[in-house]
Formats: sequence, structure tokens, C-alpha cells
Amino acid sequence: MTTEFTLKYLGGLEDVVLSPTQGGTERSLEAQFIDKLEEAQLEGKLPYIASEEDQTVFLTVSKHGIKIRDSKKLQVIQRHPLHTICQAIHYVDGLGNFNLVVKTGQPGKNNFNCYTFQSTKEVSSTIVPE
Repeated sequence: MTTEFTLKYLGGLEDVVLSPTQGGTERSLEAQFIDKLEEAQLEGKLPYIASEEDQTVFLTVSKHGIKIRDSKKLQVIQRHPLHTICQAIHYVDGLGNFNLVVKTGQPGKNNFNCYTFQSTKEVSSTIVPE
């Protein structure tokens, strides 16, 4: 089964490092991860809101992984095999935007890359993580 979504690509972050929680006293890795994304937005590394200039992409999810294609030229921009996808996180930011973040890397490691997308509809960004 293959499912395709039309999203705005906001950008990516490389070599993101999170510290594992110990004893339940620290924030969860997911919360730390969203904090890192918001920090990148504050630093100007990622935009807050997808603009008309941001690249519209087709994100295809299949049993083989994720493929990201340019919506105009239909060229493959990125491919991520299933074994490199650590997590997909959907969240609504402080401005009410629906965001989808795909974490890629090696399982068991605390550093990874992430790719951030934004959708105008909640449906598009909530179906992927399920």
C-alpha cells in the first residue's frame, strides 16, 4: 500500500542530538525534539510558516520507506528507506500550524537528521504517523 501527501517542505536539520531521559525526571525525547525544532525556528534555520516560496512536495509513504518529490518537476528530492526512519511526529505549533517531522538515523543512536513539513490541513499531517 502506498499513500501520498502534498505538503510544504520547510527544511531539515542535521546531526540533532538529544539526551536520553533518566529516572523520568527529564523531559521526554519527543518534547526535547520539538524544543530543538522551535529553537531552530527562533535561530532562523527553519521558517515558522510555509510561504508561497517554500517548496511544495509529494511525500509518498510505502512499505519501502519515504520518497519526497518536487511537485512541479516530479523529480525525487530525497529517499529514506524504512530501516532509517526512526520516528514521524505530528504536532501543532504555537501558531496553529500542522507540522510533520520525520526523524532519520540509526536505531539506538541519539543523533539523527530531521525533515520538517507543514500542511494546511490536519488530515494530511496526522495520517502519516499512524
